[in-house]
Amino acid sequence: MHSKRRQTTRSVLTSLAMLALATTTAFAKGGGVGYWLEGTVASVRLAGDRVELVMVGNLILDQHSGGPPTRQEIRYECARGISATLGQGKLFFAMSSDWRGGGIRGAGELGRLAQTALERGSVIKIELQNPQIDFTDWQCPVVKADAIRATDHDLK
Repeated sequence: MHSKRRQTTRSVLTSLAMLALATTTAFAKGGGVGYWLEGTVASVRLAGDRVELVMVGNLILDQHSGGPPTRQEIRYECARGISATLGQGKLFFAMSSDWRGGGIRGAGELGRLAQTALERGSVIKIELQNPQIDFTDWQCPVVKADAIRATDHDLK
């Protein structure tokens, strides 16, 4: 049991170290890292201006660089659920399901989109800004961040 935990710990730490190194290099060349949650919503609770949810799916770290253009993606799949506490960014965009269009939305829209995704059982994708990611149990991360874009399946 302990050797499996050590192996998982090493794997997570190695992935994070590689991402940190790649991020430092990427910023020097005009790139960056994107953070995403993608999956189905298992529960939603509105707590003031924050949305607390559990999402069954993936935490995605998406690194890209400018020259020559490269892209690397690390996915943490969490079948038992990712706990996330999300605030809505000052500029928040609701995006069509193909991410080819969207519009600026006002306060409270993130909560509405999460609640709709829960009721419909639809997949939602949320772009995160300034994330704090905690791997305390070494299986599924706990995330605290601001959301700047999310899927709205009602947009055509």
